[in-house]
Amino acid sequence: MIDLTRLTQKSGDYAFAPRAAVTDRVLLEVAEQYEVEVSNRFIAIKPTELPSRYSPDSRVLATTKYDGEGVFVYYEAGRTPEIFTFNAPSGRSRVGLPCLKELAGNLKARGTKKALLRAELYIRETVDGRRCASGDVTRASYSTDPADAGRFRLAMLDVIMLDGRDLRAQQSAFATTWKLLEELAGTNAQKLAHRAEGGEVSGADLPQVFDEKTGGGSEGLVIRRLDRPEVCKLKPRRTIDAAVVGFVEGEFEGNYGMMSLLTALAYPGANKAMQLQSLARVGSGFNDQDRVDWLGRLSTLRVDPPLAMSDSDGRPVRFVKPGFVVELEAEDVMPADEEASGQQVFGWDNKRWSFDGLAACPRLLFPTFHRLRADKEFTAQSVRLAQLTGREMATPELISRNMPVLEVVRREVYTKEIKGALAVRKLVVGRRPATAGAFPYVVFWTDFSAGRKTPLEVTTLYAHTEGRAEALVKKLLEENVTKGFERADGVKAAAPEPSAEAPAEKPKRKKKTE
Repeated sequence: MIDLTRLTQKSGDYAFAPRAAVTDRVLLEVAEQYEVEVSNRFIAIKPTELPSRYSPDSRVLATTKYDGEGVFVYYEAGRTPEIFTFNAPSGRSRVGLPCLKELAGNLKARGTKKALLRAELYIRETVDGRRCASGDVTRASYSTDPADAGRFRLAMLDVIMLDGRDLRAQQSAFATTWKLLEELAGTNAQKLAHRAEGGEVSGADLPQVFDEKTGGGSEGLVIRRLDRPEVCKLKPRRTIDAAVVGFVEGEFEGNYGMMSLLTALAYPGANKAMQLQSLARVGSGFNDQDRVDWLGRLSTLRVDPPLAMSDSDGRPVRFVKPGFVVELEAEDVMPADEEASGQQVFGWDNKRWSFDGLAACPRLLFPTFHRLRADKEFTAQSVRLAQLTGREMATPELISRNMPVLEVVRREVYTKEIKGALAVRKLVVGRRPATAGAFPYVVFWTDFSAGRKTPLEVTTLYAHTEGRAEALVKKLLEENVTKGFERADGVKAAAPEPSAEAPAEKPKRKKKTE
């Protein structure tokens, strides 16, 4: 079932494996199938959709939406370990948690032999006035402090298998499963393991139940039909007014337009004219005509960038003179991670942008464009950072700029003679510790062509992860190291593979001689 050698002892009986600890392929396949057929089919809805989706006299099951990590719980009496959590398909596993021991005691007392359950592993208490979220669950999972292991709780959500019975078909009659969850885990939410909090309500009561849950600090509601397999997740939508400071352009559906907007929020008491905190690049919420119109609005406002930035496809971010205010919607706000590299802080002096450093800042979860705020002028107050942080910050708390020297991890030089002039392409990738207060990876690309009007062109790109850096490098090489370029050390650059439309020519047959 589980390979104990892959688990790392953290504290007491608690051990954790981030991946590949579950060895039973059938168990993983059943869990993965459940993810595809049940969990991934949850419908995200907005509070404004409640009246149109649920009639006042309809009966639904409304339960707390916990902000943790969805897990499967496997229990088998007499086996070692008797109970553990896991994820599919990754095989991430946990054993020995106090909440698991409590649940195992409940199942044993009931006489259960085998069970496969769906649950949410979460932390109930608040930290610095905010509820604990999935990030806190991840951090506590790696902790060696015994107190952290005791913070975990299990909210039981579904029964998949029980003593040889396959209960997956009960999604259409979930009231039976709801009662079974009470038998298996109880309803006392003060316990470490319990059935999810909630109950049967009418459609008319849903808005009030939602307000009570979210007002009490919960992430939202899970609303389940009792007569058919329909499950909706309802979370409050956060709205933020932000400044447009840049954009990415590109092709889409045979057209050309804006692909995403770079947005930012302002520090109202900055020493300079204004300082803005990078917030998010937003690419959803636009129709095709919106993208064309936004490109027209922004193209004439372009100014020099304070640093080179690009999207996930390597397309450059074009900076603009700030003036437009947009309303963004998001599912939630993730707290600032003080240990992360931070987000960019830009200065605007009414003529040009400057890069002022990096600062920790909360992040929007799944931001989307809602509307252009034509009724709002761009000022530090209209796009203030306090919308996101809940407190006024006159100036940014910049992360220390005393950074270690970059370590060169990759260096390549390519040369080619073009019309009698030498062309040189040089790649350098640098790396520094992620906690150094800056992007861990920096990619330098130098393009020199002696016969060109602008002989020397230099591009600098930044990445938070090794994978992102590799993607940037791959795109640079594919676009710039073309046929004929050779490595300076004599190794030939790889030529492009022949396309499917142009198959290699077949060798000609030799004519027979008489």
